[in-house]
Amino acid sequence: MAIPRTTARKLVSETEFNLINESFPPLVGNLSGKGLLQRMERARKARDRYHMQVERQQGKAASGSRRGAAPAANLKEVISKERLFEETLARFERRTAQVNGSDSMKADAVKLKRNEMGKKSGAAKSGAQAKSKASVKMANKAAAKSGKAPAPKAAKGKGGATKRTPRGRNRAMTASTTLH
Repeated sequence: MAIPRTTARKLVSETEFNLINESFPPLVGNLSGKGLLQRMERARKARDRYHMQVERQQGKAASGSRRGAAPAANLKEVISKERLFEETLARFERRTAQVNGSDSMKADAVKLKRNEMGKKSGAAKSGAQAKSKASVKMANKAAAKSGKAPAPKAAKGKGGATKRTPRGRNRAMTASTTLH
């Protein structure tokens, strides 16, 4: 059974109550995907915090330690807070599932429309990229046969290949860096 909002207001702080209140309609419907994820994280942290508090208090009660032990009424209150945030998290997760379900349907519709229009997919390479990589491979094969240095790899995007410099322990030794 869900804990009523009037009881929740008495149990938790104002900021925690605002989080709980945002999990109910119509406020939860106004949240973006990112906002839902943030609130889910906050609700999860609060639930975990109260869960740890319940475990500590139950451990103290079970060990028979009276010094610093919380009264039974306080334990019931903490258990109620934990349950309250479990319910809040469940409402946020349900709403996230609804939002993600509609987003995935929209994404599927866009993909279908692109395929129908004949647009190429992102995996297909442009003709210029394929030609330049092929020409570099052929040049490397020819250089290997003649004993010359291989051709530089084709760079991605605009511009040509960049010169690589040695780094680290295996750096080439020059006359200025050798010790005698």
